[in-house]
Amino acid sequence: MMRFFSKKIILNKNRINLFKNIFSLVILQFSNYIAPLLVLPYLGRVLGIEGFGYVAIILSLCGILNLVIDYGFNNSAVPYIAKNISDKIKVNKIITSVLCVRLSLVLFVTVVLVSLKDTIEIIHLNNELIFYIFLTLLGQSLQAIYLFQGIEKMKLMTYAIMSSKLIYLIMVFVLVSNENDVNDVILSLGLSSLLGGVVSFLLVFKQGYSFYKVSVSEVFFQVKSSFPFFISRAAVTIYTSASVFIVGSFSGKLQAGYYGSSEKLFQAAQSATLPIISALYPYLVKNKDYKFFFKLVFSMFFLIMLVSLLCIYFSSGLLLLIFGEEFTSASDVFSVFMIIVPITFLSMSFGYPAFALLDKIKIANISVMIGSFFHISLLTVLYGLNLVNAFNVVCCLLMTESLVCLIRISSFFKYYKHAKIKVNKIHE
Repeated sequence: MMRFFSKKIILNKNRINLFKNIFSLVILQFSNYIAPLLVLPYLGRVLGIEGFGYVAIILSLCGILNLVIDYGFNNSAVPYIAKNISDKIKVNKIITSVLCVRLSLVLFVTVVLVSLKDTIEIIHLNNELIFYIFLTLLGQSLQAIYLFQGIEKMKLMTYAIMSSKLIYLIMVFVLVSNENDVNDVILSLGLSSLLGGVVSFLLVFKQGYSFYKVSVSEVFFQVKSSFPFFISRAAVTIYTSASVFIVGSFSGKLQAGYYGSSEKLFQAAQSATLPIISALYPYLVKNKDYKFFFKLVFSMFFLIMLVSLLCIYFSSGLLLLIFGEEFTSASDVFSVFMIIVPITFLSMSFGYPAFALLDKIKIANISVMIGSFFHISLLTVLYGLNLVNAFNVVCCLLMTESLVCLIRISSFFKYYKHAKIKVNKIHE
């Protein structure tokens, strides 16, 4: 009896920590997207739809490169740190290994950008713009989100993100005044990202963590361990961050403007759900709390679906209010994005958090690889028919996200059923 109550107290305490972590992540995501949301109406009107489309294409490129330099560590390192939280040497070693890999990748992608700057026609890459992108990637490489997520102290990371977003907001309003100031948007992003990275690492040291001598084999082990997560994220990027770049490359800046503006609002909607998924991941790794997982996910799903339907109903008005009259033609693209919001919430919930319950993370990675192959096939058909535009690409995204969600949910319940049968047999 005492053991039962002891377990109950520990579980309740862990749930309280989970809610604290979710709240911190909500603030983090709010600050992560409130600055762009405040900037979007300004940029939409100052740069015009084609200028906005051009910025969206560059930001899409930054998203692709950021995927490379992260190398999946924001997923792979979280459970490792959650399980070894009491061993500071192990945690210090992973911090050092991750930073070594990330900085090496920042240098690598910068060299690649310089060598390819004359071949990427949709973006007029020059040394100035490449340097601003380098600052953005360097700042992202320093952000130790994986650490604070693993130790369930994400409220500390909010300070770093909020300070960087505030700087971004101020710089955009000061530096960008007409359609010729596109590069200054990326400069603002680069400097604010670097500030966020520096503050992040100062907080790492303040928590008592530091760098620790690591061998080449230890760094290679982390590279090898994170590779499946990197491939998984690369697969996701093909049908998420890369889409604006694809639309812009084949259909021009106007279509990129339609897609990019709607995608920004889609990402803002997603930001409301990401804190739940991010906080659930380390919590479920440690506690295996099935009942709480089901209650939280399905209650949130119906709430998100209701909000998405309201956004679809008022789609034209929202685009007019946020971006201006030029962007109202993107209402059909925006509406499809809003259909995708509840689907991606379910898909992400039944991704790493759900499969952490079953210790079968590989299935989450495999599902997005299948989704990526499916999405590439759809885009190939569109290209062959000369139908690559904002609306058709977002419809492809809807089909891809639905497929990934279906694979994850069906696979989860299949293995969950087997796990329950095993447990029942043990008790018998």
